[in-house]
Amino acid sequence: MISKPSPSAYADASVWKDFQTLPRPILYLRPTEKHGLPLSLLHQIFSQFQHLSCKPLPNSLDGVNALRVAWILCSRMGDAFSDDKARSLIFDEALGNFLPCVEGSRRLEGNQLNTEAGRVYRMNGRCVIIREDRVEMGVAGDPYTKVARTYDLACERMEINGITPDAPVFLLCVMGEYSCSLFAPHTDFCLKD
Repeated sequence: MISKPSPSAYADASVWKDFQTLPRPILYLRPTEKHGLPLSLLHQIFSQFQHLSCKPLPNSLDGVNALRVAWILCSRMGDAFSDDKARSLIFDEALGNFLPCVEGSRRLEGNQLNTEAGRVYRMNGRCVIIREDRVEMGVAGDPYTKVARTYDLACERMEINGITPDAPVFLLCVMGEYSCSLFAPHTDFCLKD
């Protein structure tokens, strides 16, 4: 099997476009014909997420907090930032405790995985969100590709070690004022400080 490069190297368009033509590409619509089954079929949590995303926000404190976060993100993410870290800090500040499972460490470790992501979030010791930020689109490679490769690398390491993954992961990219989400069906690595 041909070894794919690190997530940072894979984020370069001249790299990922060649590796996506080889066996076992990452199925994340780069290029567009590289896609898998609808994620709502792969794990119940993605089906629930899709269903809830079409409903109105609840008339509760959670609904108010969601609107507060959305307002702050819309108000601030269009600003100019000096670097990735500055944009990440404002994004984190906007989220506040909306995602209470944020983990300060950027390292994803476990099952012989040792790599960095922009931000990681966990619940009960399991990774639930991997986030990658860029100060602007096109700066320092593609964060969408990098976060997809970070997840892909974790799955490769689990496969090598005979570990069956069992928890869904949301992959989040912040690129300038834009953000996008990817959804990854399974992983079972924990985060360590």
